[in-house]
Amino acid sequence: MLKGHCHCKAVSFTFDHQPKWLVDCNCSICHRLGAIWAHGPTENVTISAPKNGTLPYEWGDRKIIFHSCRTCGCTTHWQNKDPSKNAPMAVNANLCNEESLQGIQVRQFDGRDSFCFKD
Repeated sequence: MLKGHCHCKAVSFTFDHQPKWLVDCNCSICHRLGAIWAHGPTENVTISAPKNGTLPYEWGDRKIIFHSCRTCGCTTHWQNKDPSKNAPMAVNANLCNEESLQGIQVRQFDGRDSFCFKD
């Protein structure tokens, strides 16, 4: 299980799943956000935030929504617009305690060009 929160702790998440790996993507948004993503099905993630506590942002094909804390600006997660429980989503593992990430491989993903893992 992974737990994390934004800098001001207004938005937190629980990822009730041990990811096989974390993803460091170089696409235009992930590169700028500096996020390392832990992916899993929506049903395995709980987000806790005050009402209107996140600022949503959609771009590109508009299939996912990035969420950032309205108070401190940290990007906490992205959510699939598909409402099903098995739809993929991701949390920003950079907001987790380092000890909880020990032993989880970080894979480089080329979201800029080939849309493939580099390894």
